[in-house]
Amino acid sequence: MGDRLDQLRAEIPMNVDVQRFFDGLDEGDREQLAGLIGEAVARQEARIDEAGEDALRLVPRAFRGPVKKLLFGDHD
Repeated sequence: MGDRLDQLRAEIPMNVDVQRFFDGLDEGDREQLAGLIGEAVARQEARIDEAGEDALRLVPRAFRGPVKKLLFGDHD
């Protein structure tokens, strides 16, 4: 299997039907589809992060740090 598909499998659990679909594709198509899905996931994550930052702008500046820590944890 290709690197992109292996990375995708590690990030997104695939049920049996999805796995069969991927297995039915030739290697080039699998890699291309896995790349497209990976890019879509990355865009979605970026949009979620951006939305979170936009929401924090509604919080008064003095409280943003504690609110961010409360909502998103300590992984900065």
